[in-house]
Amino acid sequence: MKKILLIIVIGLFEIINAQTEIPIEQTPSSLPLVDNTYFKDINGVFNKFVGIWVYTEGSKSVEIEIYFEPHNKISTCYFDGLKTKIRYFENGNLVFDTFSNLSKHLYISGGFFPNPTDLNKIDMEYTEPDEPNFFKKRRHERLKLKYFVDSGIEKLEWKLFWQPLQDSAPNPKLPENMILIKL
Repeated sequence: MKKILLIIVIGLFEIINAQTEIPIEQTPSSLPLVDNTYFKDINGVFNKFVGIWVYTEGSKSVEIEIYFEPHNKISTCYFDGLKTKIRYFENGNLVFDTFSNLSKHLYISGGFFPNPTDLNKIDMEYTEPDEPNFFKKRRHERLKLKYFVDSGIEKLEWKLFWQPLQDSAPNPKLPENMILIKL
């Protein structure tokens, strides 16, 4: 009898604390969200964005690793997302490198689909990796990525949109528009 009661109590606990899983491509663009919802990459829609991407033009060279980060808690919900590691050279000089600093990987992160019918375009949070204080940003920035294949080569269109939040806000250091090639 005690075993049956224990099984019933555990079962009720599981039901009460169960997360509702919703495909990440159906993430709503506005709040509020339902508590304990998990926006999960059930269908593998982030897979095409994951990998190492490179851009070279003139004296600028960018290497970006995009990787999958499951089950991130935001408020009372959970989201699968993408994070990045970036190495940027200009004129042969290293401008910034976040490959060895795990705390810098959140500067470009997230990934939601502005149009759930176009799974090749995602929007991400963006902050320059050398921004002096992540929580006192000098610019409002949004990164839009578009995946496409050109002559059998996987490419990623990078478009950075930004506006100053302070009069002294400098321009972003990374190029605002790039076509990256997947290695």
